[in-house]
Order: sequence, then structure tokens, then C-alpha cells
Amino acid sequence: MRTTLMICAAIAAVCSAGAVTASPSRTVEIEGLGGRAVIDLQGGRILSWKTPSGAELLFMPRRTESTGGDWSHGGISLCWPWFGKKGDKPSSIHGFARNRRFEVRRRRAAEAGRSSVTLGLSLAAGEDPDFPFAADLELTLRMTRRLEIVMHTKNTGDRPFSLSCGIQPYFAVSRYGSVTLSGVKESGFAAEDGMDAAFPRRGDGFSLRDAGAGRELRMQARGNTGVVVWSPGNVEPHNRNLEAGDTLRFIGLGPSCRTKEGAIALASGESHELVFCVEVGSALD
Repeated sequence: MRTTLMICAAIAAVCSAGAVTASPSRTVEIEGLGGRAVIDLQGGRILSWKTPSGAELLFMPRRTESTGGDWSHGGISLCWPWFGKKGDKPSSIHGFARNRRFEVRRRRAAEAGRSSVTLGLSLAAGEDPDFPFAADLELTLRMTRRLEIVMHTKNTGDRPFSLSCGIQPYFAVSRYGSVTLSGVKESGFAAEDGMDAAFPRRGDGFSLRDAGAGRELRMQARGNTGVVVWSPGNVEPHNRNLEAGDTLRFIGLGPSCRTKEGAIALASGESHELVFCVEVGSALD
């Protein structure tokens, strides 16, 4: 059995004040008609995505590293091989791929307005006590007119396991009052409000419209069980890598396969693949 979830993302949002802090030796870049993205090999996180005109599309806090094992917010992050918490340890949130170093497996240089890179992470049976299975994760990122992110998980061991995973983008927004979601939850956001919810899949498409920025992010996701929306609202940040005011500068919106909606069962040799497309459009269309 082969389950397919692919994620193509062409994303637009307003400029963020954050900076990329990873050293050049641990980052790779892809560039195409949709702009340029910087990927951190430590965790496979997209740290920056700039349009051809130089506008930053993703929120990144000034402090990109968290302490005490907390989840580090910002960019586009991977949740693997589970989504959410597992036990009471802060370090268990959203799995451990975020803390692992990925290897570069394949690269395609920029040509005809596109380029790509494939990163890999192999896990031996018993290597992690919270997930004692053999697995391989390949992360392919392509830049064309949009950014395409593909997560491919394969069970390389002889024991079955359950997989829950997700992609968590942090889209920069101009102000909460100007943001409306469609295809997920038909609602705007008030500055004092927050949201932490998973909505059942209602089809392939959903969008985030930011009237203040004059942009709409039109997304597609396949194979996911739901879409997670997370925005803390006007609150004091609890995570150590967020500062006062940061919680009003982004909205987390991305597809997931969570245990609550039904994890993916993979027998030996089976695989699960992820395709999410976010196209940049005008909020006036």
C-alpha cells in the first residue's frame, strides 16, 4: 500500500524583521521564478523565502534557537515522525526530525526558472527510544513559480509502525484584523483572539487572504487528514524564542496527519508521501 500526501507551496506574505542565523556551511538554497529559499540542514527547516523583488514571505523571530527542548517557531518546519506531543517532555513536541542533521542527496541547479534539492534522514531501529523503528525520510524542495515540498517516509525495517506528521509554515501577516481564511474556517481574526485547532479536510484547497498586505495565499494539500491553524493572539509568549509582539506577526497554517484524525499505518517496505501548493495571488482578485 502506498499513501500519497504531496505539498506544493507558493507563498506570499509581508516582510518579516527576522534574520537567517544559520552558518553558510549548514544551509542550502534553491532559486526559481518564485524566488529564493534558504533551507537549514539542521532540521530541514526553511528559514527564508524571498520573492524576486526581495520581499520576505515567512515570519522568523530574532531568536531562531529555543532552549530546554522547546519547539522553535518560525519559517516552515517539519513535524516527524509524530505530530503534537508524545509524553510530558518538552523535547517530544512534533517529533525529532527538527533536531537532526539532514544530508544532501540530490541537487538540480537553477535552469529555466527552477531548481531543487533533496535532503535525507535515515533512522536505524532502536536509535530513538520514543520511535524504535527503522525509517527513512526524504525531503524534496523545488522552486519554480511556487515552492513545492515533498515529504517521503519509508518503513525500512521489518516491523510496522504508525506515522503522524505535518508541515508547519509560519506566514507573516500585516495585522490580524485583515486576515481571513477560506476552505478551512470562514473567519477573520481579532487581535485579542488566538486559535489552536485542527479542521477536517474539506477538499484539496484552502487559502489565507491578507487584505492589509494585498495578497492571498492559495494552497492545496493532498493526502492529509486535516489542516492545523495556530495563532497565539495577543498574549505573552510562552516559548523562549518568541518575544513580545511576535505572536501578532504570524499565522501558522498547514496540513497534517495527526494521530487524533488517524495516523498512517506503514508495514515493512511501505511508504507515505506528501504535495502542498500555495500560489501567490492578489487579495483584490
